[in-house]
Amino acid sequence: MINYKELNHLLSMEQLKHREEFHTTDFWKRAAGQLVEGLQDSAIQHFRRNPACLSFFVPTYGSPGNGLSHQQAESVKHLFINSPHKQITQTNNMLNGYDSAKSDHRILVAMEKALGVEAFSNFSESAVGDPMEQFIFGERTVSRASQNYLLGLVFYYLHIKDLQLHSVIEIGGGFGSLGEILTKSDVPLKTYINFDIPPTCVYADYYLNEVFPKEYNAIKDHDWEYPVRIDELSGLYVRPNYDVAKLEGTVDLVVNYHSFQEMEPYAVKAYIDQFKIWKPKYLLLRNIREGKQLKSASKAGVITPIKTNDYLTWLKDYQLIDTNSFVFGNVTVDNFHSELMLLERKT
Repeated sequence: MINYKELNHLLSMEQLKHREEFHTTDFWKRAAGQLVEGLQDSAIQHFRRNPACLSFFVPTYGSPGNGLSHQQAESVKHLFINSPHKQITQTNNMLNGYDSAKSDHRILVAMEKALGVEAFSNFSESAVGDPMEQFIFGERTVSRASQNYLLGLVFYYLHIKDLQLHSVIEIGGGFGSLGEILTKSDVPLKTYINFDIPPTCVYADYYLNEVFPKEYNAIKDHDWEYPVRIDELSGLYVRPNYDVAKLEGTVDLVVNYHSFQEMEPYAVKAYIDQFKIWKPKYLLLRNIREGKQLKSASKAGVITPIKTNDYLTWLKDYQLIDTNSFVFGNVTVDNFHSELMLLERKT
């Protein structure tokens, strides 16, 4: 097995040789220390139930994603221990995330039927990483990560009516769920690249290498030197974030889910300046409308939150097609809007 902890150390040292804009910003500096230990051989195989991973890049419908700790959820369940089976099941489904997952899945299925899109109907998520939380609906096995992306892709199709996505670039792609969906779906994908910081790019490297041993191009097997032409690449790639500056050529779609909101403005603008060079026709972004929480002595956060209008200011050569949080994104109980934004390059 690859020594992923050593790979992370090499990538982290290399990152420091590049522009400051591509160094890990404050939010993820805090996370990185917790995540590194999960790269041990015996641990990475179970990363999707690792508490640090669940807190930072493996989203869940149940704990901790629903705001309740495991102990809190268990204490509520204990109140119903002598209740009828129906009440126990109802309580469990609320606490373990099943009801929320079903709600998202109903939207997904309804939109697919209404739009006549069948591209994702055969997708079923892998169990690599020993997920703590997955749900089965019909023939599909899904998690919050995969349903977040599936809803985003249906949102994209709602407006574009075309999934001729040959090249897709993602910045901050978590453990590689979007690459898995596109590869398993009826989409003519030629190249998918996920640029991310260590150690999250190392987790994605492990995941996609396990799921797609033939299609995936492992980090250790490829040393990118400037320039790298996207039209000469084929298959799935995870690359350290600083390699964005080495890529040339045009792409169909650039995706960012959440990670821009976890950076400082100077870093986000650097990525935006970079992907503008690729002239993507479309951008699919998901971020918190009100911005990420501010950092404190006890809690990870950002110094300067990035809000919706910041993106629109920086992306003057793109027009906003639509934005949505209630149906395709998420509105939290404390009224924060995790919204999708679809933008098209002006001609």
